[in-house]
Amino acid sequence: MKKILLISLFSIFSLGMWSQSNIRLNNYWDNLYSINPASINNQYTAMVTIADRKQWSGFEGAPNSVFASASAYIEHYATQVGVKLVRDKIGYTSTSNLGLTYAYAVTLDTEWKLNLGLSGNIHSLSYDLDQINLASADDPKVYRVLQNANDFNTDIGFEFVSKSLLIGGSSQNFISLFAPEKNRTYPYTNFLYTMYRNLSDNMLDFGFGANAIQNRNLNQMELNTTAYLKNYEMEDLFKFGLFYRTKNEMGAILGANLGNSLYVSYSYDFNLGGISHSSLGTHELMLILKLGKIDNCRCLKR
Repeated sequence: MKKILLISLFSIFSLGMWSQSNIRLNNYWDNLYSINPASINNQYTAMVTIADRKQWSGFEGAPNSVFASASAYIEHYATQVGVKLVRDKIGYTSTSNLGLTYAYAVTLDTEWKLNLGLSGNIHSLSYDLDQINLASADDPKVYRVLQNANDFNTDIGFEFVSKSLLIGGSSQNFISLFAPEKNRTYPYTNFLYTMYRNLSDNMLDFGFGANAIQNRNLNQMELNTTAYLKNYEMEDLFKFGLFYRTKNEMGAILGANLGNSLYVSYSYDFNLGGISHSSLGTHELMLILKLGKIDNCRCLKR
């Protein structure tokens, strides 16, 4: 009975960890579509992204997240459609999110566009009971606590975009705002961000970003700065960025364009809090395949 109680408490704790910590990439600045369905990349007709994030390396049962997305921009209709998949595993708890997105770009004037986006998501929550040592494998109390679940939710977002400045915001799991029972498992999460990049004829440009994140009772702020190295043949040959995220988390991001179609980035971040005694930090790798370059697009160069 004592073991059953401990398993139940750990299960509840695992759910709490997942619901209070929004699943997102360090490299989302290179692909804001991962947090906002309104993020339109009208530089290319199609983009495919794959990313793997191993959090708190060296910590047993630490989160491991996989992100994949594909989007297509239809220039004639100023429309983007896409699909994204997030798979996250914490201990014996696994969650997944499959989303279909639609976004539309409104031209405001010669400098600004407004992007509006919507996503419909199917969530699933499951447990790998083979990883649990039970006192009695047939005890029904365990299975009442560790039940798989499926649900539906939606994300909404906007972005104001010019050549050098971007201002955006999104609400994930918007239905959970009106359904307390959903919000316990699929929490309502808000992002409000801005991003600036100077555009010059120099070989080196700089960019800055800030993102305010609200996830239930957790509020975070992230600040970053990025240097862009260019040459005459490629607009962005290499990127190097630093970021700080409250509370006590900082890291670095390296990115490079391998030709005109493939972008690769690696990030490392380290938490200076109590978990630093048991973890070697978080590693993340992302690949972006860019197809069909669109000339003369009015978009922020990310």
